[in-house]
Amino acid sequence: MEQQSVAPGVARAGFAVGALLTVGALFLIWAAFHDIAAGETNLEGEYLILVLCVVWLSSLAVILFCVKHRLLGLVSVVAIGAGLWGQGVVGSTGTGNVSPRLVAISGAFLWFLLLVAILGFLSWSVGRQRQKDVEP
Repeated sequence: MEQQSVAPGVARAGFAVGALLTVGALFLIWAAFHDIAAGETNLEGEYLILVLCVVWLSSLAVILFCVKHRLLGLVSVVAIGAGLWGQGVVGSTGTGNVSPRLVAISGAFLWFLLLVAILGFLSWSVGRQRQKDVEP
């Protein structure tokens, strides 16, 4: 009797959880930037949210390196750096100004949206492969 590995199930769940947590982090980042841009005076909570989201996204990049998705991890690290570099411009530009920092933030946000889709696809493909392996 051949024993089945549980690794594909763990990988599928890991990719799915990573995608869901990243979606949550992106919503929190958007909400924090919205409050900062709106001119709120008490921003300690927003900056705490941003720090926690950076910790999660950095952890995700390390996890991607560890599970042999090094390119995804590398691009994530670059996107985090671009977001950190550009975050100082949030709330300080007029409606007609497009600065490189604003483009960097937008690019980082779009990268993580794309990464959510990639993680969802990886979760789906691992599950599909596991299903093919189980069928007689």
